[in-house]
Amino acid sequence: MKKVLFLLGISLCSLNVIGAEQITSGYCEGRGKILNKTFDHPFLTISTTYKTCRINGVRYNNIRVDRELRSYNSNAKLGMREDYPSNSYYCVAIDYDDRILHIYHTNADEC
Repeated sequence: MKKVLFLLGISLCSLNVIGAEQITSGYCEGRGKILNKTFDHPFLTISTTYKTCRINGVRYNNIRVDRELRSYNSNAKLGMREDYPSNSYYCVAIDYDDRILHIYHTNADEC
């Protein structure tokens, strides 16, 4: 029984992304080069690097951000600074191992 619990604990701790949380306040600024664009109608995911992101009071330096947009235009662009106000429903899933923030918009109150 102890071995099973030990293996279960290791497998749960080895998950890259634990879950998503709602962004209460935040921004990303200092956009670097765009790494990738993926258009899966109607969603556009743009992978880029930012010099600084501050999400829910936590600061991330030189981090990759996968930003999912609801866009019908595959030529949509991101600005040098992206703000995530508390009155909009943005969620973030954090991959600590690969240093990636996955930011997306939702209609729900929670992620």
